[in-house]
Amino acid sequence: MTEIIRYDAFTGMNFSKKMSLIDFLCGVNELPETERSNVTKSIDYALKDTVSFGGFIFTFEKKQKFLGAIVVNKSGMGGFLPEHLIVVNGVAPVECQEEIMALLFREANLLTRGDIAIVNKSTKSNEVHLVALADSNVKYLNDSTLRERVLRSIA
Repeated sequence: MTEIIRYDAFTGMNFSKKMSLIDFLCGVNELPETERSNVTKSIDYALKDTVSFGGFIFTFEKKQKFLGAIVVNKSGMGGFLPEHLIVVNGVAPVECQEEIMALLFREANLLTRGDIAIVNKSTKSNEVHLVALADSNVKYLNDSTLRERVLRSIA
């Protein structure tokens, strides 16, 4: 079965699932071992497993295997910054990668009522840029048939 699952402080995530998600995100993003702790931290923040404003995680799973995921942390600075920040995302190398990522972004955008941005961090200079999801170049973000098409193509 293919499904989109939301995890947060109320649903939680068991330890083995969390470790699998960390492995998945580090793997698909080809992150060095030194970045693993940052991915872990962002997941802990989203699930409130540590002191934080919280957040949520959307995963796209088929037969309990990750095909895509986004980690969203609350900034705690609503009004000054977007209240929600997409800090980590990744998608498996499958045929409809772009559509899966757009679907996860779309779900997050709906849940946050558009008060969300993507965090872009330069690996060379350590500069951080926020791009409002609505202003991003994410294809298919406003496609009302996206969910059905992705689920049908992955099935």
